[in-house]
Amino acid sequence: MVIAEAGRRWLAEVGGADGFDSRHHVAPRPLADVRPGRFVMADLDDAARPEVASSSRHVRRARLHDMLDSASRHRCVLVTGTAGVGKTELIRAWCAEQTVVTFHDLADDGPARLRAHVPSKSSIPMVLDNVHCASNVQLDDIIGLLAEPAGPRLVIAGRWVPPRLRARLRAGSTTEVDGSALALTEDETARLCARYGHLSPEIVAEVYAVTGGWTAGTVIAATSMANDPVGTEHHLHELHAIGVTLHDYIVGDVLAHLSDDDRRAVVDTSSVEAVCAGLFSALTGRPDAARLLEDLARDGMFAVPVGEHGWHRYRQLWRTALYIHAQHFEPDRLRILHRTASDWYATHGRYREAVHHATAAGDHVHAVDLTTRYRFDIIASGTQVAMTPAPSRSWPGPNPAFSRPSRPAGPALAVAGAMPRTAVAAENAQNANARSAARGVVESAEPAIVALNAGRPLEARAHVMTWLPAARALGPLPHARALRHSATAELQLGNLRLAASQADQARRILADHGVSGAHDDGWARIVLAGVHIQRHQLTAAAEQLCGLAVDLWHADVLLTAAEHLHRAMIEQQRGDVRAALHTTQHLMQTCAPSAEAVHLHIRLLLANGYRTDAERYAMTHAKQLTEPLRRLIEANLLLARCRAAEATETLQTFFQRTDGSALHRIDALLLLADAAAQVGHLQRAAHLCRQADRIAAPAGIRRPFLLNEMRNGPGRSPASHAASAPPPPQRVPSSPAKLTNRELTVLRLLDSLLTVAEIADRLHLTDNTVKSHVSSIYRKLEVHRRRDAVRQAHTLHLL
Repeated sequence: MVIAEAGRRWLAEVGGADGFDSRHHVAPRPLADVRPGRFVMADLDDAARPEVASSSRHVRRARLHDMLDSASRHRCVLVTGTAGVGKTELIRAWCAEQTVVTFHDLADDGPARLRAHVPSKSSIPMVLDNVHCASNVQLDDIIGLLAEPAGPRLVIAGRWVPPRLRARLRAGSTTEVDGSALALTEDETARLCARYGHLSPEIVAEVYAVTGGWTAGTVIAATSMANDPVGTEHHLHELHAIGVTLHDYIVGDVLAHLSDDDRRAVVDTSSVEAVCAGLFSALTGRPDAARLLEDLARDGMFAVPVGEHGWHRYRQLWRTALYIHAQHFEPDRLRILHRTASDWYATHGRYREAVHHATAAGDHVHAVDLTTRYRFDIIASGTQVAMTPAPSRSWPGPNPAFSRPSRPAGPALAVAGAMPRTAVAAENAQNANARSAARGVVESAEPAIVALNAGRPLEARAHVMTWLPAARALGPLPHARALRHSATAELQLGNLRLAASQADQARRILADHGVSGAHDDGWARIVLAGVHIQRHQLTAAAEQLCGLAVDLWHADVLLTAAEHLHRAMIEQQRGDVRAALHTTQHLMQTCAPSAEAVHLHIRLLLANGYRTDAERYAMTHAKQLTEPLRRLIEANLLLARCRAAEATETLQTFFQRTDGSALHRIDALLLLADAAAQVGHLQRAAHLCRQADRIAAPAGIRRPFLLNEMRNGPGRSPASHAASAPPPPQRVPSSPAKLTNRELTVLRLLDSLLTVAEIADRLHLTDNTVKSHVSSIYRKLEVHRRRDAVRQAHTLHLL
């Protein structure tokens, strides 16, 4: 396994306490006339700085450096995070940029007494790395320095904070940089991967999704793919199920501060997607489950709290590594854990998860029994959880040397014996009521979903109004599912505030009940991203999509497609229509595209000047389009051909409907304004734009107007005032363009997505010959870009 070998090599070379190769450090230069640990960097020029040093693979993270610069003006800064998140690398790089700083690594060369090494000036920062390794004497010194009013400014870093020191820090003024801040962003992941070799933006995005911003995982992935750039997708899947390589590192390094029993409990509870104190106790038999979960979540360590009801989840890559290891070396024990989890979920009314774990335990009889008894509850809840990872095929078989004797995972839940007749009758009545409520949910949910898929949000809302109260009575998870569909309907209707509120509420319900990484949670994120995009809050939208990628990496094809669609919308809105077109082109080729994806792809083709391809896609995917999108696409294509009257006729009756999507209605009004401006009716164009603005303004919708301005150019949008001067006529060559037959043939192929090399291959010419023809076409049409040449050719009726 390439990636496993790369991981082993990387872990074998770990030189720093944070899991970084010591050769990659840019250590400050020590001066001979100062004591050890004190570095003077006043004369450091740009060529030697970590960001640009060619010999270093360190990536300067400006946001964290700025955070440390700002925080270091305060009395104390605390940097905490697990092994491999880059604490030591960050601290060393930041120290290299300071004029004078005192640095002590308490794991290696830390002095026995820190008080003897306090800087003479309180303005000089005193950096203490690996505080989790500090002795009691050193902790006493740190606490004493914090208590002194005129003490030095401290920058303290470590994997965790000893309890005594943590209590003192809470009492003072401390700025904390925790594990969530230390996690790489998608941009920082791209920059770090670039240090190891060239990776495409798509692969970088998937590296970020798999690793969740964990620096060590990113280095392992980038190293393996740099050593073997062929088959990068395979390497990513292998990293997702890396097993033994990361298992040893996690148990022996990340969880090194825990006792053997605590580490055993963490490994056992990795069999579930999320865990609370009750489920933790059921799986491990530990009465102190709440305390251990709190310890794991303290300082942003291993567990991440979700919701407000005591649920936690382990970081995805770490949990997967532990689980895959258990699949191969302790399969019997893992089956017992899954069956215990199934019983716990069934007892607490979480039947979908109960069936999932019964299946994972290999107890298909129990799974069928649960499905039969609670089929209506399972259908009505609709909340799907991310599936348990499958073992990697490249794994060897179980190694007896590493196997441990299987033992029960804890006290199994007691199975009730025979009940009195009155109790049986009461249970039957309760089940009957639950079935009735579940049947009502199913009957109202189906037409709502059909209406949403058909682009009829008002009709969908009417069905959702019946669905919501029935789902609320059935339980929190059915309620969350109904809420996220209601949020989708409100987004289509243009009620952005209500859509965001319902999506947030659905996510809170799921988090509070430990359903982390659920598909309904993913769709709620999609709604929130859509709301931010319509409001032109692109950074917030990108954050939602990044969170979705990390929580549900490749868990669902439709969710992945929706994520790519919204990324393309963000790129389009930022003005990078070529990148957006590349994204939608990939989307159209890899899966069955949605109607919205087809619509966006056609608009991007038109924006890039590929009208012929746009018409071809519109014809090919006509059956997939809803009626509103079909009319919008037809109007766009007619306007591209300067047939304003036909475009107006296509949209005239459509835009007057009030039962459809408000977003589509705004698009229709702006297209009608374009058609009116195209024939010189500027007063009508301005009136139509004002109508669109009246619909959009209450919700803060901005996207359609921004795209309209991009399409028409600054100052040429129909949204300008009625008294505005008419737009200047399109420039026409001073003399009629006389193209040769070969140039006309090349021109027709330019009106497509074919590259120059593909055009040359189709015409059986060399690349240089085609480039010569293209240059001649540009010169004769008096343009400088391919898109302008195609537009000019349409104006001159050469195409």
